[in-house]
Amino acid sequence: QYASWGVDYVKDDDCSPCSGNYDADYTRMGLAIADTQRPMALMVEGIPDARVLSAGCTGVTMKRVGHDVAPTWRSVSSNFDLTSGLAHLAHSDQSGDGRCSFWNDLSLLQVHAPPTEAGYSDFNCDENAESLAMCRAHVGMYSVLKSPLIISAWLPSMASASREVLTNQMLLEINQDKEGAQARRVKSVPPSNTTISGPRD
Repeated sequence: QYASWGVDYVKDDDCSPCSGNYDADYTRMGLAIADTQRPMALMVEGIPDARVLSAGCTGVTMKRVGHDVAPTWRSVSSNFDLTSGLAHLAHSDQSGDGRCSFWNDLSLLQVHAPPTEAGYSDFNCDENAESLAMCRAHVGMYSVLKSPLIISAWLPSMASASREVLTNQMLLEINQDKEGAQARRVKSVPPSNTTISGPRD
């Protein structure tokens, strides 16, 4: 049904009604998607552990890691901290059947995203120089960690500064490189000085 609707992305938010054998259930989902012969990403949240999904070919192409993200620097950088130690799990598909790639998903991009209930957002890129710097750092972190880049914003109202950040060609190429190797954190000095390193062509 999803294929007939033209769906590109399927999210399963913790398969609570599944049989209890998550590997088998997600494999069935992955095979059903593959049978449609339409490129379609399957993202899951909750159990099983990302290490289990990364090691297999269930058809799960991405796993939510960390918490639900909010449009604040503290929230986004917290997920970065949680994901930086999972670099060894991210990889491109080596089997050739399109079902064995795996990516750590840091949740939705917050550039130009709706503000918090208190009306606050750190990622209105056109607001001032500080906000623009945080937008660039946010998208940069997602790119080097090979997280899916999924925009959570109303595009018609998006300012040019936000568009420029989200369409930065260098960051997109880093995020989409064929090797798919996630950057690793090699140094961290409190409170916020972090150095990360990743392979390059």
